[in-house]
Amino acid sequence: MSKAILNRLFGLTHMVTMRNLEGISDEEAGNVPEKGGSSLNFVVGHMVDAREDILKLLNIPSLCSEDTVKQYSRGSTDAGNPPVKLEKLRKLYNISQDRIVARFDELTEDELQKEQGGSPLMEELFEYFFHETYHAGQLGILRRMLGKPGVLK
Repeated sequence: MSKAILNRLFGLTHMVTMRNLEGISDEEAGNVPEKGGSSLNFVVGHMVDAREDILKLLNIPSLCSEDTVKQYSRGSTDAGNPPVKLEKLRKLYNISQDRIVARFDELTEDELQKEQGGSPLMEELFEYFFHETYHAGQLGILRRMLGKPGVLK
């Protein structure tokens, strides 16, 4: 049961994220909101960076070098290194989805209850799901700020 829930939840955030990225150019993705906040590129890069943590939790090899995503780590800003192209971030996000879902299918209940970082793996994964849901919603707002139509109706 737990594996099915994880697959469904991460599937929903993946779908919302990918739909929010439809029709967005690199130039648009780099726009930082006037009144503060992060660009769409930064939010997606941050989600990919968090996915790297999920891969590590699940004992799945990293998808990219630390240099690719360190500029998107928590506490970073849009300033600094040139952003990773949005298409590359999309690709990394999609590949991570495939690998994470495949690993969910292999997990046993014992593995889900095993302590990881001070709490059961299942709880750690739910925290990452919440984190991703928050940012998937941000992408929807940033999309609308770019003048694009909303994708969830």
